[in-house]
Amino acid sequence: YTDVTLEADAVMQSARAETRFQDVIRSASDWVWETDENLNITYVSSRISEALETPPGSLFGKHLFALGEFEDTPGNGPARPDLAAALMPFRGRIFLMPDRRARVRRISLTGVPVFDEYTGAFKGYRGTGTDVTRQHEAELRARKTQQALELSLGELRERNLQLDSALKEAQLAARAKTEFLGKMSHELRTPLNAIIGFAEMSIQQVFGALNPRYLSYFRDIHGAAYHLLNIINDILDAVNIDSARISISVKPIRLAEVLAQARSIIAVRADQRQIDSIAAFPPDEGVVMADPGRTRQILLNLLNNAVKFTPAGGSIGVDARN
Repeated sequence: YTDVTLEADAVMQSARAETRFQDVIRSASDWVWETDENLNITYVSSRISEALETPPGSLFGKHLFALGEFEDTPGNGPARPDLAAALMPFRGRIFLMPDRRARVRRISLTGVPVFDEYTGAFKGYRGTGTDVTRQHEAELRARKTQQALELSLGELRERNLQLDSALKEAQLAARAKTEFLGKMSHELRTPLNAIIGFAEMSIQQVFGALNPRYLSYFRDIHGAAYHLLNIINDILDAVNIDSARISISVKPIRLAEVLAQARSIIAVRADQRQIDSIAAFPPDEGVVMADPGRTRQILLNLLNNAVKFTPAGGSIGVDARN
């Protein structure tokens, strides 16, 4: 008999080392490969079966480039380089390998040449491979999504430019409208004031008695002119509000004077409708803090509405209290 204890221990230690080696490889999500000097596969770990759906043993003896080829990209060399002649290591090159269903898998392949430790003769290559197909597909999807987002962003920028241009045009148009209405209102008020003044003088018969028919005409002219003046004032106020130029000047005013001015404007219309406006006078001692023009305009609008909605033969008035 022969004592084979040492040989048996060596075999067990080798088996344990192989087990540890395979466990490390599995935990690293890589598979290991090895070729001879002719680049024929002499070893490949079982992890490759997940990528190619092929038993590792069926690959033994096959040439490395029978399994696939490197991706032909600028700067990385040819798809099937002469590794046996180059004897150069490579790292992370994409190796395109069709699987059992003819789907191309992208493998990040790393390899180093192996030499005999005594003679220095080239013995083949050893290396690792990592399936990066899903990572590549995810990058493609992310790139497409980014391109779509950039396209949408470009369209939004273009739309914003169009909106900015439209806004500027609208602002110019609004400014032109405001300036036109403001100038028109000011230009029309001057002749209207003259018309109103001559009409009031004629109604009061300052230059002598008038035919009742002509007196009626002047009253109509006076009422229509004031109506048009109110419209122009409303337009001018709207223009001032739009352009943020409306101002209020507050100071002490006698309410009776402002009411008298407002009543004189609506007196002709009130007389035509047989409406008594005598009661539109408050006590003379009333003094308030207000803008004279705005106050007169407010009171005039109230009195105009009172004349408009009061039946013929009625009366309108103002009740002012402290």
